[in-house]
Amino acid sequence: MKEHPNLPTALAHAQVQFPAIRKDGEAQAGPRKYNYITLDEINRKCVPVLAENGLVMTHEISGREHLKVVSNLIHVKTGDNLTSSCPLLIADGGNRMQSLGSARTYAMRYNTGSLLNIAVDFDDDGAGAGDSQAAPATATDKQLKYMESLFEAVKVPQKKREDWASKVSSGRTRNCAELTTSEAGRVIDHLAVKKDQAAE
Repeated sequence: MKEHPNLPTALAHAQVQFPAIRKDGEAQAGPRKYNYITLDEINRKCVPVLAENGLVMTHEISGREHLKVVSNLIHVKTGDNLTSSCPLLIADGGNRMQSLGSARTYAMRYNTGSLLNIAVDFDDDGAGAGDSQAAPATATDKQLKYMESLFEAVKVPQKKREDWASKVSSGRTRNCAELTTSEAGRVIDHLAVKKDQAAE
């Protein structure tokens, strides 16, 4: 296990080591089809990397009248943690325990995605692109220029930059210019950590 001084540094190292996470689940809501990342897939791909970097995740159900799942990402060395919570929305009627189990998995998946900065849902069919979901904005010129300067500062060759783009976009692209603003921000954060470490 690698020992990092704090939670943000450990998480930054873990995020760039996450392998491509495939959209292994399918769902349909009316005419719209969705592919999404299941909790099992996230656990298979991310939990070993988190453990290698001294991080562990926990999930618990809390509350009385209004139940929710509280998830924690914990830095083993310091005990620092990040928390995300999601209400348990249990369907009326039918098997209540089965509904509880489904709601718990759903909440854990969203909490995990939030804590690890992983988009767990994707709209695949394009039918809804013009109504409720706009395409995510691509990286700004300012982000790309800053990213380029950081790549140069930490001496990352061009081929490796493509690997960074592939990892942060879960295999969607190998071109940094095609990253979303959120993905570009993650790359910048990781590069800034590497630059600071090189300066120490």
